[in-house]
Amino acid sequence: MSRKLAPFAAALLVLVATPTAHAAQRYAAPGGSTTSQCPAADPCTVERAVNGAAAGDEVIVASGTYTISAPLNPRGKLDLHGDADAAWPQITASGKLSGTLLTFKGGTLAHVSLQAVNPDRQALEFQSGVADGVRVVSNAGTGATVSVTDAGTVLRNSVVRSLNPKSGAKALDVKDGHGSAMLRNVTVIAGAGTSTGIRCEVKDGTVSIVNAIVRGKTTDIDAKNGCSAAYSNFRPAFSTGVAPGTGNQSGDPLFADDDYRPAAGSPTIDAGALDAFSSSPDPDGRPRSLGTAPDIGAYEYLPPPVGGEEIADQLPEDLKGVPLPRQGRSVVVGVERGTVRIRRPGAKRFTTLTEPGRIPLGSVIDARSGRVQLVAAIDQGRVQAGTFWGSSFVTSQRRRGGGMTTLALRGTACGVPKARAATAFASRKHKRKRRPGLWARDSGGRFRTHGNDSVATARGTAWFTQNRCSGTYTRVIEGAVSVRDLTRHKRVLVKAGHSYLARAHR
Repeated sequence: MSRKLAPFAAALLVLVATPTAHAAQRYAAPGGSTTSQCPAADPCTVERAVNGAAAGDEVIVASGTYTISAPLNPRGKLDLHGDADAAWPQITASGKLSGTLLTFKGGTLAHVSLQAVNPDRQALEFQSGVADGVRVVSNAGTGATVSVTDAGTVLRNSVVRSLNPKSGAKALDVKDGHGSAMLRNVTVIAGAGTSTGIRCEVKDGTVSIVNAIVRGKTTDIDAKNGCSAAYSNFRPAFSTGVAPGTGNQSGDPLFADDDYRPAAGSPTIDAGALDAFSSSPDPDGRPRSLGTAPDIGAYEYLPPPVGGEEIADQLPEDLKGVPLPRQGRSVVVGVERGTVRIRRPGAKRFTTLTEPGRIPLGSVIDARSGRVQLVAAIDQGRVQAGTFWGSSFVTSQRRRGGGMTTLALRGTACGVPKARAATAFASRKHKRKRRPGLWARDSGGRFRTHGNDSVATARGTAWFTQNRCSGTYTRVIEGAVSVRDLTRHKRVLVKAGHSYLARAHR
C-alpha cells in the first residue's frame, strides 16, 4: 500500500470476539421452528434463535428471506452472522414491527442484511462490538445507530442506507458516549428530503471515519466536536463540524449497481488508506490489496485483467451476495433450472441445491436433471463462470497457477456403474438407454472436462463430453476445444461443428 494510517493499539482487542466457555451454537432458517432448541438439524425462526440465545452464543442464520414482526433483542453479547458459504440472509421487518429491527448489545455481527419498513423505525441499533460486511436499509427512517464505547465500536465493510427518510432524518447516527467508534470502508447514503448521511454529535468520545463514501440529500456529515474524516468521499460544502484529515475527496462516486459496488472511473478507486481496522476483505470477499491502495467505500473495484483477457470479473447477477469462491478450495454453485443435487466430500447422501452458495472442491454435482451455474476463482478476486448439465461430475482445481478448473465425469466407459454393467449389457437388446454426457457453456473461462480417455480444454463457449464404451467423445458447438487424447498421447483441436472420439485403451 502506498498510504497508511498509524495503527491503533486497541485494534486487536476488538477485532476478535472471544467466546465464552459454555457458548452454544444456534441455527435459524426461513420457516424454522418456534419450539426447538435451534440445533443444525432443526433450526429455529430467527426471532427464537436470537432472542433465546445466552450471552456469548453463536447464532448462524441460513440464507433466505425472513419477515419478522417482533424485534430482535438479544440478552447480551452474541456472535451473530449469516452462513459464510451462502448469500447473506435478508431479514426484513413486517409492517407490524413497532421498534428497532435489531438491537445489538455487543459481540460480532457479520454477513446479514437488515431492512426496516415503517416510518421513524431504524434497522439496527449497534451498541457495542464489531459489525463487518452488513447491509442496513431503512425505508423511511434511520438506517443504523452506532454507539461510542470504551472498548471501541467498529463498523466496517458495510452499506447503510435510508431510502426515503423524513425531513431531518439520517442514514447513520453516531450516539455520544465515552470512548471511541471507528467507521471503516462504509458507504452511507440518505436518499430524499432534507436528509443527512452521517450525524456525528459526541462530547466525550471520538469518532474516526476512514475510507467512507457519505452522501445525504442536503447534508453529508453533520458533526460536532470529536468527529474526524480521512481518505473519505464527502462534500465539504454539504458538511459541518467534521475535522478533516488527509486524503479526502468530493467528486461524485460512480456505482455499478444498487449495492454500490464501484464502477470504472470512480474517483474512490485506490484512494483509501490501510490501518488495523480496514484490512479485512470487502463484503464479496475481495482483499483490500487489489490496487495501489484500498478503495473508498464498502466494496473493492476489480481492475481489468492484464492483457485484456476476457474472463468474467464478477459473480453472475443472480449469484451476487454469495461470498467469492477460493482458488483450490471451493466453487460457487447455483441452480439455473431444474433440480441439481450436491454431495460434499465425506457425506453419504446427496442434498438438493435450493440456495446458491459455496461448496468445497471434490463435491459431486449431479446435474442430470437440471442446469448448474458454477463459478470458480482465478486470481486476485477474479472469477470465471460456466453452466453445466446432463451428467454428474466432480470439481478440482490447484491452489496456485492460472485457476484451470477440472470437471471429471463420473461413471464407467459405458456410462453405467460397474456393479450394473453386466445387467445393462444384457438388457441392451431390449431397451437402448441414452448415455449421459456433460454439456458445458462458458464465456472464455479456464474450464476443462475430464473423461475416461480424454481431457477437453475449452477455447470457446459450448461443448459436449461423453464417456462411451469405445472411448470419450467430444463435440464442439461453439468456439474450439483442445482435446488431449490420453491413449494416443496427442492433442487435437476440435472446432465448432466437429467432434473427436478418444478411443479407449484396449
